[in-house]
Amino acid sequence: MQRWAWRRWLRTGGWGEYNLNVRRQAQLSRNRALAVQREGMRRWACLANGLRWQIFTEEVEERFELVHDGLRAILEVKQTLSAGEWRTLGICNLRMGHFVRVGQGN
Repeated sequence: MQRWAWRRWLRTGGWGEYNLNVRRQAQLSRNRALAVQREGMRRWACLANGLRWQIFTEEVEERFELVHDGLRAILEVKQTLSAGEWRTLGICNLRMGHFVRVGQGN
């Protein structure tokens, strides 16, 4: 009985089911990759106002360095800027993914 199990498997649509399962797994994998990419694009598209800054000790690969000497000098002293200070810097299109290297890592 065990000897003819493969024939029963073929008769009941074995290869068709196998191929369908392989295609489903490939589609799920593509969908997961697209969801990760979409989430990264959504986070990058968020505009930041630049008034409050956070301290990060480790580097994250999805962030981009913003090089601005005036901003670096202010951030060495404090992390919260007033609206007037931000306007005088003249920085436009600041995104949530930007960071400024301050202190020892210059």
